[in-house]
Amino acid sequence: MRIWTKLRQTALLAGVVFFASAAHATTYYVDYSAGNDSNDGQSKSAAWKHAPGMNNCTAVCDATTPQGGDSVILKGGVTWANDAFSWQPRSNGTASNPVYYGVDKTWFAGAAWEIGRASCRERV
Repeated sequence: MRIWTKLRQTALLAGVVFFASAAHATTYYVDYSAGNDSNDGQSKSAAWKHAPGMNNCTAVCDATTPQGGDSVILKGGVTWANDAFSWQPRSNGTASNPVYYGVDKTWFAGAAWEIGRASCRERV
């Protein structure tokens, strides 16, 4: 009987830790054409112009380091200036808890989502 109580307590603690870490994951949005690095970057309507680690990243963007489990979403269909790159993505992700850098196919400029010669990595 006592061992089952310990197992339940351990399972409950593991569940709390798992859900607590998942609850703190943040999604950051980047829109080079309409974003502003002074925004918090945590919604499509308050996107950053740059991602942390990009050339010319300033203000809140520059003060932010994405953590493991976070996502950095780049708006599709936006033309980027060459001076935004080279990009050294800055994060505290790990192999077992990475930061996702990619796109959200529901967030794009133009009439439809299109991928030209550049390839995009999708979340699977």
